[in-house]
Amino acid sequence: NRREQIYALANVANLTILLENDFAKAETLFNQAIKLAQEDKDDNAIAYCYRRIGDLQLNKGNTQKAQEYFENALKIAQKIQDKGLETSSLLSLGNIHATRGNFPKSKEFYELALKTAQETNDKTSEISALSGLGWLNLVSGNYPKAQEMYSKGLELSKKTDNIWGIASLYGDMANLAISMGDYKKAEWLTKQSDSIYRKLDSKESLVSNQMISGRLAYFQGNFEKSLKDFQEASDAMKKLMLYNENLCIALGNQADVLYQFKRYQEAEKKAQEAYEMAVKIKSERPK
Repeated sequence: NRREQIYALANVANLTILLENDFAKAETLFNQAIKLAQEDKDDNAIAYCYRRIGDLQLNKGNTQKAQEYFENALKIAQKIQDKGLETSSLLSLGNIHATRGNFPKSKEFYELALKTAQETNDKTSEISALSGLGWLNLVSGNYPKAQEMYSKGLELSKKTDNIWGIASLYGDMANLAISMGDYKKAEWLTKQSDSIYRKLDSKESLVSNQMISGRLAYFQGNFEKSLKDFQEASDAMKKLMLYNENLCIALGNQADVLYQFKRYQEAEKKAQEAYEMAVKIKSERPK
């Protein structure tokens, strides 16, 4: 039937991203699915496709388009009272506003996502919301609150055997440990996270951990390893077509390390590339 056709198109689009990394083909398939869903006035299918194509736009670096899709998905989810879709849309909007440096708005969405997840016993989304709130506190310098959020997320991940959550929270807590100057703990946490992601064969997640490794090496004064990690991470993100905030950070950090080596022309080139990527995805830090 038509609904099966719509979801089949959307699922093929998802597989096209995962297996072929072909965003253009996936976007075409999503748009075909949306067109059929709109013709049938199938709100569930429309909202589902909006969420998925929003993720696609986010990975392409089109944060404005991604935000529009997530906002539309949220409106429909609230209209049809689909709590699962509502929570995932709230989390995505929290991520978008965090990228743009609008921390109060990001916090608002994460807290709404946390409340909805707890009301519906959605443990996976609850873990994601706790991680998001932890990150906001980390970059704002509120380390005790960040530790509290991360610890709650890790405890819940272990309690529910959420292996992805455990690996992700280990990485989050490694970043926090670096900021607090506990480099031994950061190294241990990164290794634990890496071990899980390698078993899961998650290339994208391993790239994120390589960023943590590069940051750790930088703070330990090992600039050569830091530069290598950031270069490999940015190359991998480009290969995976992940044009997001992490790519901006990897490029910017390379510029910083190159400056330490007094390789000023190379540093300027990397800084310019990082700036242009940040402008494209509208990534900012709070003023």
